[in-house]
Amino acid sequence: MYDYAETTYKAYPLACKPGCSLCCTQKVFATSIEAHYILDILSEKDLEKLFQIENYLRPKLTHNQILLSYKEGSEPPIEEIPESLEPCPFLTEEKLCKIYERRPLMCRLTASTISCEKGFAELPPFLFQISTIALQLVENIDLGGLYGNILDLLKFLYQYKKGLIEEIPDYLLNTVDVDELPILPEEKDLRKWVGNLYRIPVKEEFTFRELLQKLRSDFKNYEALSFLKVNFLVMYKGKVILNKREAKNIYLLGIEVSKEILKSFNPGQFLKIKINERMDPLIPRPFSIHAVDKNVVYILYQVVGKGTKALSEIKKGEILEFLGPLGKPFPRLKNYIICAGGIGIAGFGFLLQKAIKKRSFYPPEKIFYGAKTKDELVRLSFLKSFGISVEISTDDGSKGYKGFITDLVERELREKPKIILACGPKLMLKKIKELGEKYKVKTYLVMETFLACGIGFCMGCVIPSKGGNYLHLCIDGPTFLAEEIDIGFFS
Repeated sequence: MYDYAETTYKAYPLACKPGCSLCCTQKVFATSIEAHYILDILSEKDLEKLFQIENYLRPKLTHNQILLSYKEGSEPPIEEIPESLEPCPFLTEEKLCKIYERRPLMCRLTASTISCEKGFAELPPFLFQISTIALQLVENIDLGGLYGNILDLLKFLYQYKKGLIEEIPDYLLNTVDVDELPILPEEKDLRKWVGNLYRIPVKEEFTFRELLQKLRSDFKNYEALSFLKVNFLVMYKGKVILNKREAKNIYLLGIEVSKEILKSFNPGQFLKIKINERMDPLIPRPFSIHAVDKNVVYILYQVVGKGTKALSEIKKGEILEFLGPLGKPFPRLKNYIICAGGIGIAGFGFLLQKAIKKRSFYPPEKIFYGAKTKDELVRLSFLKSFGISVEISTDDGSKGYKGFITDLVERELREKPKIILACGPKLMLKKIKELGEKYKVKTYLVMETFLACGIGFCMGCVIPSKGGNYLHLCIDGPTFLAEEIDIGFFS
């Protein structure tokens, strides 16, 4: 869309030239997909500058809502434009655009055939007409997206991506898909311009028009626009293909989902699963990603309350909704060991899968896995399939070493200190933290606490850190350096 519109503009004798920046103001309206395209290239310094800017124009309607108003015979609300507008924050000292290659469509279509220094601009009627249509089409492409001042959109997307905001601000508007273009029968040149655009091959198997139609069709199934999946926390749906009992109260759940969704999953992250359409339990429950195979994500969970009891009763073929992936992935560690207590083993399967395939993660030197009794040791054959040494302990001595798994970890540290990555009960984590301090090794703990929203908004999952501050498990974790955590948390 950008390329085609700009090619048309270049055929006209425009007065615009590098350094001419009178039209480069803070009054730039755009769609969220355009803002996402820009956000990728902004530095933290650029973003800091954006958050210092306030009091700029915000649209009352989207571009397509204005078109619908005229179509229905009503006048849209008048935008109040001040006598002077502040310059765009992306202008350099030389008055050049810092984001020129990715600037929004409105910027690309703002032009004049005379010098704007005279106090006004002139645009040929045909260019004005195609700019109206181009803006309509870009809003159509951003299905399910947002519309607003580009500064607001960038701030919002950045905060949403970081988990710092949950609600969409009122000043950001929902995009509207308007298929009918404002072209009169006698406007043959304009109709020809649109026809040529629609016939441009965008992918090998699609023209522009066909791909736009496919987006509309796919969006009904939540498969349109991959950036919405990655950066917006939407509820996905998946079919249960397995809900198998592994031990007395431990189950393995398999959910079939799109491979495109699975691409965004990383070891150490978690999902929040909603139990059908029931109101009780209302809040989706958090679960570590245990493993991924083809287009199936596996969750290893223990029945401990109402939510997990309801999940254990889900049958093969039923549909579940889930939110995620949430949280930060495991740190990229070398020369480390894993220590898991009970259901704490759940999150390490996916890590081992990625590590063995050498995809951003390294395998541990050894796995230490403990439980109360041998009946609670699950997925042992799966763990051993990676060719990594697994040491076992049970509290009652029914399998492996009799005693706590931390005893075996300490024996290992005496021989050769290593980084520890641990997940399990609080008492185990407290002991691991103490061992790390004793043997002067870095220790990473995968924490667990009450978790409601999953994106840092409700403050329900805060963990006390040293110095009197708090960490959000859902966005700062769930994996933390042990030295960051206040010892009181383990009491």
